[in-house]
Amino acid sequence: MSTPVCIANAVADALGISSIDLPLTPAKIALTFTQKSLLRETFKLRKDEKRQVTSRRRERRDCSAATGSMEFAS
Repeated sequence: MSTPVCIANAVADALGISSIDLPLTPAKIALTFTQKSLLRETFKLRKDEKRQVTSRRRERRDCSAATGSMEFAS
C-alpha cells in the first residue's frame, strides 16, 4: 500500500468511519468529523427521548399496579 492510502485509512479509523476519499484535506477531515459529531448528538437526543417515554410508561404502570387499576398505559 502507498503512504497516502495508509494515512487515509488511519484517519478513517480515528474518525470511526469505514473510508475516506483521497486527497485528504483539512476541510474534508473537519467536515467528516463535524457530520459524525452531529449524528452522534442526534442519536443521543433520540435515545434520551426514548428513555423519558419509557420511564413515564413505567411510572404509569407502577401507579396502576399500586392502585389496583387494570388499565394499561400505552
